[in-house]
Amino acid sequence: MWPGAPVRPAAGPGRAITGDYATTAGAGALTAATAQYPAVRITVGPAGTGATGFRRSHFDAVATQRLMSRRPDLRVARFADVQLVTLALQDEQRAREFVARTLGTLADADPELRDTLCVYIGEQFSAARALYTHRNTVLNRLQRAERLLPLPLAGHGLEVGVALEIVLWLGTQPGNTHAG
Repeated sequence: MWPGAPVRPAAGPGRAITGDYATTAGAGALTAATAQYPAVRITVGPAGTGATGFRRSHFDAVATQRLMSRRPDLRVARFADVQLVTLALQDEQRAREFVARTLGTLADADPELRDTLCVYIGEQFSAARALYTHRNTVLNRLQRAERLLPLPLAGHGLEVGVALEIVLWLGTQPGNTHAG
């Protein structure tokens, strides 16, 4: 199917199969294209070739849909953006233990601190611009967030970034995120 081609229904209510547009468009473009339909939620698997590629893409989109059910605020999610979290959540209990060991009290702290740290890790020095926040505010939040981490951010950025992504999708459960 080509961009602009009609959506073809698939088995099951509320599901549809579409073509290349969904796999090449960003989540923002898909959200904008469906803005007049606020009840519509879209998950996108990666492009594939042939029956095997279609099947893999479908399974990945379904995994994204399961993850998306935890985030009612989110309308569009691409597997490419959540594949690390879907992998990490194969064993949810171990993922929660990883979050507790890696984030410590930051896991339950102000979401603004977690968001700032997450953007900082992804954007590095352009975090203030990405957050539309003054540089000193970002630095202050980073210092507060780092004081809550059990290990220094330096040398543990990957682990902290993965743990922050898990918290973004799982949320926090007070009293259940700290390993003891």
